[in-house]
This record gives sequence, structure tokens and C-alpha cells, in this order.
Amino acid sequence: MSQYAHLSIIDPEFAEASASVPMLDPPDDVAEMRRRFDFVIGLGNERNPLLLHPPSELRVEDHKMPVDGGEITVRCMVPTPGGGSAGPFPLYVNYHGGGWTIGGLITDDAWLRQLCVLPSSTMAITFLTPA
Repeated sequence: MSQYAHLSIIDPEFAEASASVPMLDPPDDVAEMRRRFDFVIGLGNERNPLLLHPPSELRVEDHKMPVDGGEITVRCMVPTPGGGSAGPFPLYVNYHGGGWTIGGLITDDAWLRQLCVLPSSTMAITFLTPA
């Protein structure tokens, strides 16, 4: 294992950059924690356009589904190679596991769009909210 000892040393440029980032106290309010988390995820998605495919490559639809005590949002993504649909496609269902606290559709959106387009699969993403 000693051949990997160098991996435990923090890069000096990273250490300097991370030291300049102000630390925020974690909020006691769950709604504020969710807002901050979604904001950071949204920034990452906006600043890396390579994560998001052009609309011509997939169709995205949100559907409200009734459940006991309320409703959930189900996001469906269908690949549209060449602007059309050449299905049938395999189906992948993703259940976001945010521990009933943070995360949701925005959290998994970018990588699920990639997954939808690359292997040509139809996807249904479910975001469960606490009752």
C-alpha cells in the first residue's frame, strides 16, 4: 500500500482554492437545505453544457401521478435519434433516494439524460416526496 501514499497528499492548488471558499453553517430548516442543494446542482448543470443534450436528442415529459396522501412527479425521457423515434427502446426506472430530505428531479436529471441518449433507452424517473 505504500506505493499509494502520494494519493493522501492534497494538491497544493486545490488546498489553496478550497481554503478560499467560505463555509456556511448548515441550516436547521429542511426547506432551506433543499433550496441550497438544488441551487448547487443547478449551477453545475448550467455551467457544464456537455452534461445536457440538445432537445432534438430526447423528449422529456413530466407527469403528476396520484399516490396515497398526495402526488409524485414522474419524468419520462425518450430518446429521439435524428429528431424522430426509432423505438422500441429498453426501459430504465430510476427511484431517487434522497432520504426524504434533499434532492429530487434536478439532482439526477443531467446524468439520466446522458444515460437516456447514449444507450437509447426509455426512462421513467420518479421523485418521491414525504407525505
